[in-house]
Amino acid sequence: MSGFSAFAERLRRAWGALAGKDEAAPPTQAPPPPGAGEASPPPAAVDAPSPSDAVSEQSPAPAPPPPPEPVAIEQIVAQSWQVWLQRVDAYLQDPGVGAEPSDYESVLLAALGRPPGSLFRANLSQMTLFDWNALAIAALPYPRNSPASLLDTPAPRWALILALQRLGFDAAVLRAYLPDQDDAESAALTGRLIQSAPIGKKGMLIVDEAPGYVDLAIAASTAPAPVLSLSSAQLPAYGEALIVLHQANAFSAVVSEAPKPLTDLPELPAIEVPRDSRPHSLNHLFQMISPRS
Repeated sequence: MSGFSAFAERLRRAWGALAGKDEAAPPTQAPPPPGAGEASPPPAAVDAPSPSDAVSEQSPAPAPPPPPEPVAIEQIVAQSWQVWLQRVDAYLQDPGVGAEPSDYESVLLAALGRPPGSLFRANLSQMTLFDWNALAIAALPYPRNSPASLLDTPAPRWALILALQRLGFDAAVLRAYLPDQDDAESAALTGRLIQSAPIGKKGMLIVDEAPGYVDLAIAASTAPAPVLSLSSAQLPAYGEALIVLHQANAFSAVVSEAPKPLTDLPELPAIEVPRDSRPHSLNHLFQMISPRS
């Protein structure tokens, strides 16, 4: 065998060996996808509907309760006056009672600027002459169509008698405003107020043109004499009430910034005291008018 033949023979055998090895080898497979060998998670469990759910699906939910009926402001005012009647009665029998817890009606009315919540202090011992004067003016009778009125509904007469008594007016003035009919509780209160009031003591009516004319932020017990203070704008509305007070000998004179402010009471001496740079004190006013009244 020539060299070329031997080389060809060796090449044929080597090729045959390679071909046999490829036929024996398993076919090449693509790699499995990620997670192919992992077990599949079980299907999510579904809760069976409860009997209550079945009922709720079949029948609608019950309707909510209706809202409470609105309470008229007049009813709240009436309830608050009754509360203050009891507080005042307890305070007058025992001044050491001190501050009382605020009730809902009083807090609401005070926030609205409505009497009686806006007229009383929680601690009645802290009421000043200014406070009692404001209560008296608010409780005085006035024409129903008056723009100067402070109340939408009339105040009980016991409130007016209380204010006049704390301002120092005598028993005859308090009796002038006794109601024709009264309940037992308020009648007992007004009876004690009249019994403890002074007798034959006249006071002074002050009429100002603007706030700051006289200092009333003092204890009522320190006033030199009874006093009632109004603004000139309130005079037309309270003219009839002032006539009643005058007929009960409540005033010895009227002091005002302007001359003769009361045309309905010409016989009542009118003393003009000009406005000062600071509020007049009551003692100063009484010293000025005592020689002339």
